[in-house]
Amino acid sequence: MGVSDMTPEEHARAFARRFPRFVNNDGTQETWDQKCGSLVFRYIDREFQWAQQPVSDISSARRAANGSGTLNLDAAAAPPLAFHFWDIAGIDNGHVGVGMTQGGGKLFMANASVSEDLGDAIGFASVDHYTQAKAPRATYLGWATNYAGGRPNASVAAASNVKEKEYPMFSIIPLVNQGIWAQSTVTGRRTHIGTPYHLRLLQRMRDNDGSDAMLPAELDIVRGYLEAIGPDTLDAISANELIEEFRPEFDKLGAVDQTTPLDLDEEFASRVRSRKR
Repeated sequence: MGVSDMTPEEHARAFARRFPRFVNNDGTQETWDQKCGSLVFRYIDREFQWAQQPVSDISSARRAANGSGTLNLDAAAAPPLAFHFWDIAGIDNGHVGVGMTQGGGKLFMANASVSEDLGDAIGFASVDHYTQAKAPRATYLGWATNYAGGRPNASVAAASNVKEKEYPMFSIIPLVNQGIWAQSTVTGRRTHIGTPYHLRLLQRMRDNDGSDAMLPAELDIVRGYLEAIGPDTLDAISANELIEEFRPEFDKLGAVDQTTPLDLDEEFASRVRSRKR
């Protein structure tokens, strides 16, 4: 896979596979936790190269934030490879992550509080996830397209943000005042996505390029939805029917970003598996 074929996230996963632990100058290894600035610098340096090296103090993420100019507090407006900064209740105590996509939904960072760990405290988290995980000490400061004056190689970064258009077998569509639905681009059928966790599983399956390992129980959940929107010849399992069985439990799950309890997902998956084919 050439550089131009890789997204920022694919670059990040490749980096984490190569460096699952922080490597000191003497070759010894340790956790990435609390080395967020080093990860950001090394990730850009190795995967994209710096067109311009940071010119301000980067001895801490908080100092790097101070040297990055006026920060934009609107995380949703951040482009891929933007640098997102936090203050962690101290003059020199801060945090930084680099955006993988448009907005603040997925950042590559070094911290024990990542939501997807790719090694030893190296992985992905959203702006909201990290802020909530570190509450009340963490204050989101905003983002910048430079890191204390440093900027990634523009041509490599631009190529990495372009991916060949794909035509998935299903789309995920929010209906006005009716929640979020999965709709087949083949049959046109749609089914309501019952939980935030199931939404994430469907997104992972749809966008998986072979780098995101999933559990059999997770694929069983996805299968229920896909068969609900598939052709009649599949003797479809009704995801809607199963969701209605669990409606009282689903109604207790709360906000969109709340993860479904594991035992509930396992029970859902087992019921999918038990249905007659």
